[in-house]
Amino acid sequence: MRIVLALVVLAGASYIFIAGDSGLMELAQRREELRRLEQSVADLVAENDSLKRVLSLLDSDSSFVERVAREKYEMVKPGEAEEQPEDRCPDRSPRPGLSSCALDVWARPASS
Repeated sequence: MRIVLALVVLAGASYIFIAGDSGLMELAQRREELRRLEQSVADLVAENDSLKRVLSLLDSDSSFVERVAREKYEMVKPGEAEEQPEDRCPDRSPRPGLSSCALDVWARPASS
């Protein structure tokens, strides 16, 4: 009888240790969630760094501003003939939301 009682107590303790609120299964799920969140933070940090680079260029480099105006917004100066982005960068295919090539500093293309 004592052996049966000891086995029941051992089984109950094992269940609580493995599947309880702070058991091994919960710990494994929390570790996976932490890994996903850390990856998300790393992705956002990289995107933020890229956007800071673009902002710096927009603030300090008038030729970059002109390239953005021409390629992303398809603007031309008065009297200029509009040329296609593919003509300027035949070696690259256009990216969604951007013309083909000038905004290589973007980590990800902006969505339109």
